[in-house]
Amino acid sequence: MATKNAINSNIPIEVSKGGTGNATLLDNGVLVGSGTAAITPLAVGSTGELLVGASAADPAFGTSATGDFTFTSSTASQTRILTVSNTDNTGAATSAARLDLTVGGANVADPQTSYIVTGQTTWSAGIDNSDSDKYKLSASAALGTTDVFVATTAGEVTMPLQPAFLAIRSTQVADVTGNGATYTVICNSVIFDQNSDYANGTGIFTAPVTGRYALQGRAYLSDCATAALIQVQIVTSNATYRTFQNRAGSAQDIAHEISVFADMDASDTATLTVRVTGEAGNTLDLEGTSGSDELTTFSGSLIC
Repeated sequence: MATKNAINSNIPIEVSKGGTGNATLLDNGVLVGSGTAAITPLAVGSTGELLVGASAADPAFGTSATGDFTFTSSTASQTRILTVSNTDNTGAATSAARLDLTVGGANVADPQTSYIVTGQTTWSAGIDNSDSDKYKLSASAALGTTDVFVATTAGEVTMPLQPAFLAIRSTQVADVTGNGATYTVICNSVIFDQNSDYANGTGIFTAPVTGRYALQGRAYLSDCATAALIQVQIVTSNATYRTFQNRAGSAQDIAHEISVFADMDASDTATLTVRVTGEAGNTLDLEGTSGSDELTTFSGSLIC
């Protein structure tokens, strides 16, 4: 680059005449335009520093920057990768690779990462600053909305959308079985129904997704006068799970329970049924809640 004029003087060639306006340039420096004034050589950056722009001012080397930065590519069949790598393996405790997201304190928004597919569900993960600094995974652009996974600072983990229900029978139903009739237990009062998969009018639980479900049922029967064979069943779309109990012939109430791990596909159903044989007719009554005792119940949850 020319720094002397045509008559070989020591006067730098002016920018307006194609020169730099400088007699010398900083070794390893980056040159920045200054209009008609001499080119400005920046201070040399240190190892690992990046050149950071500044509005209406000269850029400068640094390890941090204010404002947003976006890397955009629309090249077909290409993957864009952001890598943070530290390949040192000398055993030094400080050799690490980290990605830190920091906000100013409790009165500001959440530090989070978002995963976006255009036109589809946005997933977010991070610390909910407005909810006791819980770590959340949310199926939305903001934490605290549609939370799928929540971990507290004490280590408790909840899944607010995980299918789970508990329903009870609130009143007695008379003469439901005894002579071999199979009765579908309808637990008509819902204690909780996370994800709204249980119908208390029909006693049917519908699996929202394919998975393994823990299902439990208890039938409390009264008015059994003779020897009886008792079956309590959980009936799913894929299988029937049953337990048996023989009871000697003396008048007494019967409480019988069943617990299973069931393989269910999405939209499969599960019901609790009871069948008793040995009576002259269908004389057994299904008992409902008595005071604080929940005698007949049906419950379940998605395990995995």
